[in-house]
Amino acid sequence: MKTKLIKLSIPKISFKTFIVFIIFSLLFLFLAADTNEYYTYTKLSNGLELYLVKRTKIPLVAFYLAFKTGAYRETPEYDGLTHLFEHMFFKANKTMKTAVDYYEFMNRTGITYNGWTSQEEVVYYFICPKDNIRDAADLMYNSIVNTALDEEELKKEREVVLEEYARVYSSRVNYLFQYLMFKELYKDNLSRKSVIGNYDMIKTATVDKMKKLKETFFIPNNGALIIVGDIDIDKTISMIDEIFSKWNRGPEIKEENFILNPLPEDRFVFNHRFDKENIDIYMLGVGPSLRGEGNRDITNFAGDIYHYALSLKNSKFTRALSSYTDSFNFYLQWNAYYGDIEFYTKSVKGENIIDFYKTFRRELDKSADPGYITEEEFDKAKKYYVDSSSKKINWDNYTLEGIANILSKYWAKNWLDLILFQKEKEYYEKVKYQDVLEYAKRYIVKKGFVWGILIDEKLAEQYNLKSLNK
Repeated sequence: MKTKLIKLSIPKISFKTFIVFIIFSLLFLFLAADTNEYYTYTKLSNGLELYLVKRTKIPLVAFYLAFKTGAYRETPEYDGLTHLFEHMFFKANKTMKTAVDYYEFMNRTGITYNGWTSQEEVVYYFICPKDNIRDAADLMYNSIVNTALDEEELKKEREVVLEEYARVYSSRVNYLFQYLMFKELYKDNLSRKSVIGNYDMIKTATVDKMKKLKETFFIPNNGALIIVGDIDIDKTISMIDEIFSKWNRGPEIKEENFILNPLPEDRFVFNHRFDKENIDIYMLGVGPSLRGEGNRDITNFAGDIYHYALSLKNSKFTRALSSYTDSFNFYLQWNAYYGDIEFYTKSVKGENIIDFYKTFRRELDKSADPGYITEEEFDKAKKYYVDSSSKKINWDNYTLEGIANILSKYWAKNWLDLILFQKEKEYYEKVKYQDVLEYAKRYIVKKGFVWGILIDEKLAEQYNLKSLNK
């Protein structure tokens, strides 16, 4: 039997037509870019967001690759593994057979590097000479897309991260605040707040778990590439599109739905120091979340005004505490998921701690009463935040790294629009006196907080501080 050859007819495209197609494709990409006084923005077809800032004072370029992930994405069996994965970025990949090859390449091309993991963000960055921008872009692409995740490299890096774990918790303050207090407040959700993670999870981390994290969270549609420095905007967009558009889009990430149940009453935890002269007192509570613009309300803004008003020199709250401490910090720490309400003082004497606490709790529970915060105090606190948020950021006052840091940090928390475009001011202006009272009712009055006390053990016994836990 003869084999019959079938000839496919493919329409011919002239070289001129092909060039026109390429030009129009690039033109579409550039027209889709949004340029304002702070940055040029565009998004690749795979969902990767791109922010570019041209600064020509020095011939350097900063590459920041950021992801909306971190501790808050970690279930207990992955506790601390996002941070471990961050370390694996700077290892072997498709083009670098070993970590040694990786670092030798960076030395040859003048690339400096680092990265970090926080509760809600993972960032990798390169700083390079402007002439080596292509080298840096290629290396960043291969580092995140073609991460080798080699078993031997993982074994080495586990030990590096465990040493870091030991350093973090060798600090008595860190162990008190980041472990004992977090554990008491967040309980089964400790992994969502603890960046350094769980020792056993880090020790037993597998390549399969690293791959699962990578495939789930380190994907282009959950990331942003921020490039700041001596660049040609159009050429850089074209180069990044050529390199990074090959990165396959990942599955869409669902919004987190973990629930933090409030404590029914205040709880006290202690860490001991060999120092009878100094006592540190901390308080931690669960505050509101700041989500994306579409889900945003004014709760966080009302919270800022509430804490500022209470901290004013002649407020009822400050006057009530003045018998025990001459200085304190009391504020709302903003997060996209569950902000932290924090208090700190270090000038309360041991014999006064119980009375200080009772006074603090009594005053706090009155703070939602009309008139406890006066209208004048409300106006003063509101004016402070309206005035502060009216100031525009001037990139000339920042280094390349400083600009990239701002963009990556606020992008990850969903509030670039607040910090850059004075929308923060609009929200503060909307806050009414009643909103501040509602914040107090919802997050402060009769709510359980965790108190952490760093104190000499014998002093704690002498003043019967353990009796604070009913």
